[in-house]
Amino acid sequence: MALPTWNGWNIVTMPSYEFQSIDFVSTDTIGVFTSPYTNQMQVYDWQNSFLSGTVTLPPQEAGDAAAWIGFLLACRGSMNVFELGDSSQTEPFGTPSGSPVVAAAPAAYSATTAYAVGNTVNYSGNTYICIAATTGNAPTDTTYWALDNQFHPSAFPYGLYTTGWGASANGLLLPGDYITIPSAPVNPGDETISRLYRITQPVNSDASGNATISIWPQIRETPAAAVAITTSNTRGLFRLAQNKVQWHKSYDTTMQASFAIVEAL
Repeated sequence: MALPTWNGWNIVTMPSYEFQSIDFVSTDTIGVFTSPYTNQMQVYDWQNSFLSGTVTLPPQEAGDAAAWIGFLLACRGSMNVFELGDSSQTEPFGTPSGSPVVAAAPAAYSATTAYAVGNTVNYSGNTYICIAATTGNAPTDTTYWALDNQFHPSAFPYGLYTTGWGASANGLLLPGDYITIPSAPVNPGDETISRLYRITQPVNSDASGNATISIWPQIRETPAAAVAITTSNTRGLFRLAQNKVQWHKSYDTTMQASFAIVEAL
C-alpha cells in the first residue's frame, strides 16, 4: 500500500504513544560580527530556526514493541517523515476561546485610498488603526491614526496575525504553549501536514477577537487566510536525524529504544 506523501516525502504513521521523555534542542542560526576596532557588534538573523531532539520510549511489551520496530524501519533512516508532538503537554496552559484562524496581514498604506474607522495598515514596519476617516493623511498623523498594539509586523516571520478568538480575552495562550498550523499540499496528491510552533509571549485578543501571536520557530510556509489554528494535541513534521536506529530487547520480550529526531524542512 502506497504511503501518503508531502513534498515528495513518504509520511509514516507513528504508533500511539506516551513517551518516557523527549530531550528537545532549539537551534537558531544567528551570525554575530564584532568589529576588531570598535568592538561594536552586528547581529544577523538568518531566520533558519529548527527543533531537534531525542525521544526515549518506555519499556514496551512484545506487541507494542513490534509496532515501534516496524515504524522505525519504515522511516528508512532520514528518508521518510512522520508527525510527532509532545505527549506530556497535550493541552495549553492558557485558556483559548473561540475558533482561532490565520488572518491576513494589514495591507501597506496607500495615500490615495479612503480609509474608514477601524481599518488597519502597515506603515514603516508598524501597524496603525484608523481612528477618523481619512484619505491622504499618513499614519504618523495622530489625528487620524493610532498605533495598533495588537499587531507587531516587525516580528515577522516570528509573528502571526490571527482572528476568531473570544473578544477582549487575556491569557488565551501562554509562553511555552504549542500551536499547530497546517501547510497546504505541495504536489498533486499530497497530504496537508502539520507545522509545530511554540508561543513566546502571552496571547491577548482585542474587542474584535484579533490577536498577533509571537512564535518560535519562524513561519515555515506562508499560511492561507482562514486556516484553523490547533491548540490541543499539537504535532509537527519530523524525520529521523540519523540513518540508523538501535533498540534493546530483553529475554522477557520487553523492548527499550530511543531515537534522534529533527524537523523536516
